[in-house]
Amino acid sequence: MAWASSGTLRSSCGVPSSPWARRTVSATLRRGRPTLISATAGSAMLVWPSLYSHYEMQPSSASGGLGPVALTLSETPQKGRPLNQGLTGPNTIFLLPCSAGKGVDCGEMDQLPQLCASAPHDGIQLSDLRGAGTASVTGSFTVPYVPDSKGYAICVPYCFDATVGCGTSVEMSYTAVTVPAIKFAEANPLTYQLTPAAPQAREKGYMLLRGTDLTAGDAVMVIRDGDTCASKTPSLLKNLELGTLATAGKNVVNMTFVAPELIQETMRGTVCYRRVGKELWSTVLKDPQMQVADFVIEVLQPTGFTVAPEVPYTGRPLSLFFTGKGLNAARDAVILTTSTTCDALASPETTFPCPLSGGTAPQCTAVIDPPSNLGLTLYVCYRKDGVPSYARVRGSVTTQNRNPIFSLRPYPLYAGQKGTLTFWGQGLSLADTIRFISSGSTCADGDPVTTFAVANGVEVTAGKTYKYDVVGTGGQCLQICYRISGYSVWSVARPQVITPVIDKCPPQDLYVSLYNLRYTLPNNPVTARETVTLTLLLTVPSTLKLVRMDDACAVAFCTHGGARITACEVAQNPDDFMSGLSGRRANMLAGAATDKLHYLRLEWGGDIHSRAAARTKRGVHELCV
Repeated sequence: MAWASSGTLRSSCGVPSSPWARRTVSATLRRGRPTLISATAGSAMLVWPSLYSHYEMQPSSASGGLGPVALTLSETPQKGRPLNQGLTGPNTIFLLPCSAGKGVDCGEMDQLPQLCASAPHDGIQLSDLRGAGTASVTGSFTVPYVPDSKGYAICVPYCFDATVGCGTSVEMSYTAVTVPAIKFAEANPLTYQLTPAAPQAREKGYMLLRGTDLTAGDAVMVIRDGDTCASKTPSLLKNLELGTLATAGKNVVNMTFVAPELIQETMRGTVCYRRVGKELWSTVLKDPQMQVADFVIEVLQPTGFTVAPEVPYTGRPLSLFFTGKGLNAARDAVILTTSTTCDALASPETTFPCPLSGGTAPQCTAVIDPPSNLGLTLYVCYRKDGVPSYARVRGSVTTQNRNPIFSLRPYPLYAGQKGTLTFWGQGLSLADTIRFISSGSTCADGDPVTTFAVANGVEVTAGKTYKYDVVGTGGQCLQICYRISGYSVWSVARPQVITPVIDKCPPQDLYVSLYNLRYTLPNNPVTARETVTLTLLLTVPSTLKLVRMDDACAVAFCTHGGARITACEVAQNPDDFMSGLSGRRANMLAGAATDKLHYLRLEWGGDIHSRAAARTKRGVHELCV
């Protein structure tokens, strides 16, 4: 039998067969030399000095969850004593937590073998033994995630001869290494947390790890459930992308993660951590008391959606109806985007909000109105309550090209200038409805303006091309809403060719410019049948005429001679006179006083250009140009 130290021997062991017999003995031993003790005058037992008096551990210090740690024991040579043959078959070295002694101090060396024999299966079993049956034996182990605070004794099974069936036909003996208890530091990192707490596939998450002296140079991996961080070749958890580790404060590091592909069932794995400059990995757990693989990626909710109408168009609203578990329209959020990454900070031109309603069966409606007129492929991004990022739901939405589109000639259009608005599309007719709203409003909710008018629709190509006359006041930025006859939804019409005019009006909207011509008169109002000289400012037109028309008709359509026209389209009255231009001046005469205002029509290159404003001592009097 091998013993650990000097002291009083309080144990029993031996072999049941002759010539050995079981004996209970009590004796005082001295360390370092064999001692012969006797129970009776007729029997004696030789007690050798301790087999193992020191160990080597690589690394020399370890913390909870670290592995594989290598432990080497070297047997103390003793003349006449055979090498330990107890480390054969299922037998192995083990580390016994001192708390297993139920209050017995591991420092009491003479009691360690008794502790080892009392709980041979409660300790940390060393694996991959090398050198069994020789003077030097090495094994590996992983430090418990929560190490015993009292430390561990090193226990070794002992047999003098393996051939006699050590541990079976021969009763097993135990010895202990005569060193103070091994103590391990707490796990480092000690724990981690995830945001969101229950991440889903395609949902960007954040892992925060807490410990001591953690750095951005450390490494993290997540392995499949069933593998261990101490394995030489652990299998990484598939469908998981980890970001770069970064410091996030004192003793804290973090990193992003995402499972980029959708999954049909929960993914589960274990987080492993390696300190910079070290070789071994340690396990990291959310809860140190729960020794399970606790890194979990859930199936993405919602699991899908349907879209209405079945064939959506760019420029029109579309509705989505979601299916899944744990959804809440009051707290969740949805966006549609052309990006596959569901980046909520993407450009508004490619991201479209979709406000939710419907409680636990959410639905939403979005107006897909990008600057372009082309059809789009849109990805649906869903953010659940409490989650900082969006995740892309299975499937996508494809819109058809915008229907209709338009052109406006001339453009930019000036106040009081009649323009031609032409629409191109499919399924159009003169029964369709057109309205103009202020830029930034929506076709569903925006009120039509009263400062821009459309009239005189003409069919150019049945079902495809229609043109209209338009006129309005200056300095306004408008959006055109178009509803095809028989449809309940409005389409946002955009120009065929986008032409920026001023910064304050989006280039895809319609801008009506202020008057581009100005003139002065010596007095205003003028006296009937009195010739006055008109002086032009800025632009000089090619021809001029004076017309009689109501003030409102200068920037709107009025009925005149059975037609819907603007003031500048009316012929000059024979009693009125306008001379040709001489430089920037022309003479004019109003033939009679009238309750209708006289408007000046200026032509430049044969095209009606716009209205003008007469500058007088009394202010500005608008006249038609």
